[in-house]
Amino acid sequence: MLAAGLLCAVSLILGVMIGSNMTSASDPKVETTPDLLAFSNSFAEIAERVNPSVVNITCTEKDSVVLDEPVVNQEYDPHHHFGFGSGVIIEADGYILTSNHVIEAATKIDVKLSNNQKYEAKVVGQDTETDLALIRVESKEPLHAAILGDSDGVRPGQWVMAIGNPFVYDHTVTVGVISALHRKLGTTIYDNFIQTDAAINFGNSGGPLLNIKGEVIGINTLISSQGTGIGFSIPINTAKEIIPELKRKGKISRGYLGLVPQDVTPELQKSLELAQSNGVLVASIQSGSPADKAGLQRYDLILELNGQPLESEDQFRRLIADTPPGKKMLLKVLRDKKILVIEALVIERPSSQSGPSEKTRPE
Repeated sequence: MLAAGLLCAVSLILGVMIGSNMTSASDPKVETTPDLLAFSNSFAEIAERVNPSVVNITCTEKDSVVLDEPVVNQEYDPHHHFGFGSGVIIEADGYILTSNHVIEAATKIDVKLSNNQKYEAKVVGQDTETDLALIRVESKEPLHAAILGDSDGVRPGQWVMAIGNPFVYDHTVTVGVISALHRKLGTTIYDNFIQTDAAINFGNSGGPLLNIKGEVIGINTLISSQGTGIGFSIPINTAKEIIPELKRKGKISRGYLGLVPQDVTPELQKSLELAQSNGVLVASIQSGSPADKAGLQRYDLILELNGQPLESEDQFRRLIADTPPGKKMLLKVLRDKKILVIEALVIERPSSQSGPSEKTRPE
């Protein structure tokens, strides 16, 4: 009986202790440090400040497919369909930066601001190489322009925010970090994407990626089909380089020589008996091109462009593309174990060469 009494007493004490702990665990009061609250509020402040600069873009696109079925809804047009995306106002007088693939097939571009004001936009300039486009709306009052930051100063691990219109959910805000820099996806020679895990979905294309200061450091453009949390943005410094020319000419003029470069592999180095593996090999030359007229030959090894050593095919392609048409370049070439210096005139890339780069496309 004594043992039974002691057991009951112990059970009662344990019950009180457990009940006390459970009450404490379910207490709704959670202490928040001032630093944590300030950190959280900083994201809210960024969203409030930048949201008026983010626009919803709806494009009417011509559709070549004609439906055989009768249309019940009279407002539905079987000859057109709609595309959706985002954009960011970069100047108060109506200039909006977006992804080129959002508007490239559009016959009509409608823009809606955060205050539900609607405008019809006109295309100012497009560039398929960087997948960037500049459009403009006419407004009687100055618009709220975002601040463009410096994408060269970002680092993996830094906090970022994406704002856009995924699946037409206007002004959706997502937060994450920069996952990686300089991602190459094989789309063009200008592949240099910022990778982020801030949620990006269909409709986010053209919207801004923002740093913790609320500055635009990227234009969201791609997502990975392999999994979630893998999105890509075009560095804003890439956009800043081409915006003036898009305004002035509506397109970007890029250099062209008319040769196909190739990296030097160990197999090529051995078969061609090359003394070195640096530089780029001339795989082929287009007849009548500047490279042909300059006297370049197949299997020439180009070591330098205007004194700059060459390390890869991609580097060569970008250097040529970035050279203004009409400028002459000095090429240091190794041919038959002899060093030659060849002068070639860079011309504007033909329109047939202006699409996404391929390994077999002449530069």
